[in-house]
Amino acid sequence: MSTYNIYIEGNIACGKSTLIEHLKSKLGEEIEFFQEPLEKWKDCNGSNLLQLMYEHPKKFSFHLQSFIQCTMFEIQVSKSKFPIKVTERSLLSERFVFIQYLNDHKLISELEFNILTKWFELLNKLTPKVDEIIYLRTQPEEVYDHLKLRARVEEKTVGLDYLIKLHELHENWLVDKTFGFVNDSPVTIIEQNFDQYNTTIIYDKLVDRLKAKLENVRQN
Repeated sequence: MSTYNIYIEGNIACGKSTLIEHLKSKLGEEIEFFQEPLEKWKDCNGSNLLQLMYEHPKKFSFHLQSFIQCTMFEIQVSKSKFPIKVTERSLLSERFVFIQYLNDHKLISELEFNILTKWFELLNKLTPKVDEIIYLRTQPEEVYDHLKLRARVEEKTVGLDYLIKLHELHENWLVDKTFGFVNDSPVTIIEQNFDQYNTTIIYDKLVDRLKAKLENVRQN
């Protein structure tokens, strides 16, 4: 039985974890889920790389992105016995959103960018093909409000301008397809908002579609 690989992508605080929790509640025994390994990024042999990066981006961005590539690769190459595997973010978004942002804004050197790019090219060749990307498309102002409400210590320095830039990079990658790496993989765009009633309706439609996909994968 082959595994149908889904990546859930979107800006910081756009609701990726909320979507995964909803899918788990409906399909948890039939689909394997992997969320971002935040705890690993917050404790790399005692160092909170996520917090260090936000506080000192020029000094620690290369360190964090190197470690994120390592941990995301581990998740993506892990074999699943389930017909569908859902992963929060991927090597692709690390390269075309976060690493690209660091390069565009000179927060890493040209040498560091080239090293991260070479690692991406190698690791990406070794990962299973992505079958579908679900893009939670959310206005930066909305994710900024949500980010402030959830109040993670590491994110206290995150500003609206940063979220706007990340939104633009997601649009370049997944809508305009500037980088050309997802042309063979369908991108499902969910116009995300934080209205609980409308969000539940949208998520339940996705649940129904995944139930149908489960049957199709089993038959193949």
